[in-house]
Amino acid sequence: MAERKVRISDEVELCIDELGPSDGPLVLLVMGLGLQLVWWRDDFCAELIRRGFRVVRYDHRDTGRSTPFSGPVPGALGFLTAAPKPPTSSRTWPTTPAS
Repeated sequence: MAERKVRISDEVELCIDELGPSDGPLVLLVMGLGLQLVWWRDDFCAELIRRGFRVVRYDHRDTGRSTPFSGPVPGALGFLTAAPKPPTSSRTWPTTPAS
């Protein structure tokens, strides 16, 4: 397995890097906002692989080799104070019954 692009919508492709055995337990490495997949150290990923894990790391949208966007980028305060947007998918998520 190796780096590849995955289309997640009509407008967005994410760059992902898949490492290790395809049948190993999956470890999904999620880096902080605005940082690329390469910020996960190769020696750290190699150790996970040595222990038998399948490792997936990715570039967030508008980061690294994922789809770039144009226009102004809000700062952290903009992200925190932005009005929620309606879902862009017709997908529904299962609900957990109340106990």
